Amino acid sequence: MEQERENEAGGDAARAEEQPGAGAAREEEARAGTETVDVDALARELEQARAQAAEYLETAQRLKADFDNYRRRMFQEQARWKADGVAEAVLELLPVADNLERALAAGGSAAEALRQGVELTLRQLREALARLGVEAVESVGRPFDPAVHEAVQRVEGSGRPEGEVVQEVRKGYRMRDRLLRPALVAVAAAGGEAPAGGEDVATTGGEESKSGEA
Repeated sequence: MEQERENEAGGDAARAEEQPGAGAAREEEARAGTETVDVDALARELEQARAQAAEYLETAQRLKADFDNYRRRMFQEQARWKADGVAEAVLELLPVADNLERALAAGGSAAEALRQGVELTLRQLREALARLGVEAVESVGRPFDPAVHEAVQRVEGSGRPEGEVVQEVRKGYRMRDRLLRPALVAVAAAGGEAPAGGEDVATTGGEESKSGEA
């Protein structure tokens, strides 16, 4: 009996010595299980991120394609609008060419036919420009306006108020609210002084007139 009690005591002591190691093993197994769960979760998150990135990429590519198509359509529309505008202007000016041809083909007095043809052509040209929204800038008798006038001459002793336009060297034109070109004008000067932008008749008036006629 004594021996059996000693054996049992020894077994209990051995089991007591094994318990710390067994607990550590169980903790290691628990940590390993936890790590396995974390890896699986990360794998799922990675897969979701890849799927979302692929979706974003597809959306971006689709938007880029839509924008490229829109830009191409806009370029085509702009080209068509420009062509339509040019065609409209040409159609308005074709009758002018017709009248010039008729004037050249007309019989009788050449000088009279030419004069009448030029008058008719000029009238139709002005009407065509008016239909396109183009009108001449008013100059003679108006105060000099640097926004629509360009002074190329000064006229002393004209009897007109200083700064008044007394002669139009070349007509200016505006299309609706847009100035196409300024009018080249001669301006009355007093005391030998020309308004801003004006030049002496002897220096630049002839040159500007020639460039305007060209």
